[in-house]
Amino acid sequence: MNFRNTVILLLVLIGLGIPLYFFEMQKDEETADLSEVMLQEVFEGLRVADIRGLEIENSETMSVTKLSRLGKESWVIEEPVQEEADGPRVEYLALQLASLRSRRTFTDTAGLEEYGLDNPRLEIRIDAGERQETLQVGDIIPTGGYYYGQHPSGDRLYLLDGALVDELRSLTKEPPIMPTPPLS
Repeated sequence: MNFRNTVILLLVLIGLGIPLYFFEMQKDEETADLSEVMLQEVFEGLRVADIRGLEIENSETMSVTKLSRLGKESWVIEEPVQEEADGPRVEYLALQLASLRSRRTFTDTAGLEEYGLDNPRLEIRIDAGERQETLQVGDIIPTGGYYYGQHPSGDRLYLLDGALVDELRSLTKEPPIMPTPPLS
């Protein structure tokens, strides 16, 4: 190969490489911005240690489960029965709620009925002392895996982890009663 062909080939590669480089850099910046929007905290600044009580209301079964913290990993069920709760299970759910991040957040939420939030399936109330939080959960998204959710007075619509929502819903069907230890 002669020198002239080598120079021409090098210029073609540079000519193709520069636009590709800038395109990839711009894509990385857009992805970074999107990840910030996608992983927004639902309860900003809420710490699991501050949570004193949880109340989950299921409008489908017309049932309520109310839980109160007695101490570290010690919880009691107040409704529908009064009994000691499965502390580690409830503490794990409290941790999941305190650190809950939305998969994606929307601000253009004109019609709540389209998301099942005009009559929410679940309403989760968190008692954190002077701070009270409520999260309403609507329909599952068409592709599955996530539910629509929002704060009642908020203007944001969140995509919430379906596994957590299903676990909270199960608390209203079967309260987290402390398991009986096996006899030895």
